[in-house]
Amino acid sequence: MPITGLEKQLLSVGYEARREELLALAGALQAQGGGARALLLEGPPGCGKTAMAESTAKALDAPLVYHLLHSWSGDDDLFVGVDVAAAVAGDSEHVRQDGVLAVAARLSQTHDRVVVCLDEIDKAPERVEALLLDWLQSGRVPVRPGEHLTTQLDRVVIVLTSNGARPLGDALLRRCRRVQMRPLPEDTCVRLISERAHVPQGIARLTWRAMRALAQAEDTVLSVQEGTRCAEELCAIAENVADVRSILSGWAARTNEGHRAAVAANVSTLWGEIIASRRRSV
Repeated sequence: MPITGLEKQLLSVGYEARREELLALAGALQAQGGGARALLLEGPPGCGKTAMAESTAKALDAPLVYHLLHSWSGDDDLFVGVDVAAAVAGDSEHVRQDGVLAVAARLSQTHDRVVVCLDEIDKAPERVEALLLDWLQSGRVPVRPGEHLTTQLDRVVIVLTSNGARPLGDALLRRCRRVQMRPLPEDTCVRLISERAHVPQGIARLTWRAMRALAQAEDTVLSVQEGTRCAEELCAIAENVADVRSILSGWAARTNEGHRAAVAANVSTLWGEIIASRRRSV
């Protein structure tokens, strides 16, 4: 698929991909060799990694198989597990349940495209990486001793995300196209917040700058989703300057340092813009 066409498809579902992301995704979609079409999206929280996977599925009109990995992830999550409720009820036909890779394998038999998102691979134990290696290479998913499902890997786009909590193994890295994702530019964030929250750009910009000031006090990164929800809440229910500080703190601060910065923040200009916007809408 041409990069320009791919960019338009992603824009149609509300995702603004940067050139690096478009190159990686276009490369995965046109790959002809064996093995998985796997992307590893690396970057700080809030830079759009999971959103890219979700938007890719929408743009391709493909089912999304999503799984959030964690410190206790293992075989049951990936291959086949046990439905405890069915076991307790004695429902033997439904005791076994497909893991995320088994779900993907079955969907790949009936759909031209499937998007699999394995979110936060860096939070999972190294053993999970080892379990993924054969699937990424061959598409095999063990479901019973000696029995495998086969994933049609040429139909599957795999997105792994990492916040950098731990280094990933070289064997996994060799199987993935790596993408270093950066936070979006301020102007893009402001425009997206304005469009999604249905607020004037002036309010979106002042909100985003105030939130970023709190985040920078903590050395953290915010997402456009947090900015959107904050702007919505400010415009809908804030009744005074104290409310503005409280709402900003609730969406942008993660530590006591951030909450203290919110108390000291000068938000009078933002509050004035909110009041002016309400008057104009009357």
